[in-house]
Amino acid sequence: MTRLQYDWHTEKHYFSASPTFRIVNLWFPIFVAASERNGTMVLARGSHKVEHQSTRIPAPQSVTQMKVEESALTRFEKVHCTLEPGDICLFDVNLVHRTGANQTQVPRTSIAMRFCDFETKASDDGFHTGRQGT
Repeated sequence: MTRLQYDWHTEKHYFSASPTFRIVNLWFPIFVAASERNGTMVLARGSHKVEHQSTRIPAPQSVTQMKVEESALTRFEKVHCTLEPGDICLFDVNLVHRTGANQTQVPRTSIAMRFCDFETKASDDGFHTGRQGT
């Protein structure tokens, strides 16, 4: 199944204008369970404890990615975030993660939310959409 795939990244890189980074991420599946087979989120366990460099990869008419190179993640265990509907995954803004590959014909739907303090700001061009005028 083809869909938007996020490469290795942290949410912190999308908030580079922020002076604080007091952000908590919440992710959860809806309708169907999130499994390794249907492309659940993959986490790099412990990666939130160190700083990571990212490369901005523009994508016209899509979402620009802030990629962390996989070679920088070799020391971290990769964990598939398998969840049932009703389960949630809370994670730090600096945790490196990516979208898994959906090997089924059924879309895996999920919701991502971010909770932050009032000083937290997105980057000057929002969430790096790569679209003109947004």
